[in-house]
Amino acid sequence: MDALMVIDVQNGFITEENDYLKNRILEFVKEYKRGPIIITKYINNGGPIEELDGYHKMKDSWETNLIPGLEEYGNYIFTKNTYTSITPEVKKFLVSKKINKVYLIGISTDCCVLKTALDLFEMGIRPIILEDLCGSSKKKYHKEGLSILKRNLGENQVQKCKEVNNG
Repeated sequence: MDALMVIDVQNGFITEENDYLKNRILEFVKEYKRGPIIITKYINNGGPIEELDGYHKMKDSWETNLIPGLEEYGNYIFTKNTYTSITPEVKKFLVSKKINKVYLIGISTDCCVLKTALDLFEMGIRPIILEDLCGSSKKKYHKEGLSILKRNLGENQVQKCKEVNNG
């Protein structure tokens, strides 16, 4: 079974360089019919990103809220405090639903999307990164993330959303 995972599309991660993603993601999610829609939210509550990197953002409700309109499309919403979206709860869910392919969209390509894709790959689940529905705080980081994903997962794991039949 296929699933769509929307990674960390939250107010606090929207920048001038990735703002265009909001409408694109909402439109794609509205039309997605291939399987469950999983949404992840990063909440900075003292995990390794804060403890080891000193990152102190993404704590207040405005920052951690999903962009307006997104939450209503998520069949399953999971919170996390790590780069990966493959928390123990998400892993259990994916296994229980027999998910074998996950389309990844969201923020940040070079960080959370990349780590999630690698973790899915190592679980034996095929990650498909929809490059035009992912972004980072800066476009150069997005491009660098895509390059690393193609190198480690193969060119065919990175696609454009028009290549995915939503029907």
